Amino acid sequence: MAKYALFLKTEPLGNNGLKRIHEVVSSAEDRFEVHESFEWVQCPDQVLNRDWKYNPAENSWVEPTIPGTEYG
Repeated sequence: MAKYALFLKTEPLGNNGLKRIHEVVSSAEDRFEVHESFEWVQCPDQVLNRDWKYNPAENSWVEPTIPGTEYG
C-alpha cells in the first residue's frame, strides 16, 4: 500500500522551496475530496505526520529536525 500526503499547491514556497504537509493517509482509499488548490502526492512510508516537508521541484521529502536544547 502506498501512503499519500496532502499539500497546498498555491502556498508560497518556504525555505529551500519546501511545502508544508497538511495531512498524511495510509492508502489511496483513505484520501478525501479536497479543493482544487490542494493536491495529494504519493509519499514514502517513512513520512509519518505533518511535520515533514515536501519539495515539489525535486519530488523529495524532508524529515523534521528536532532542535537541540540548551541547558544553562
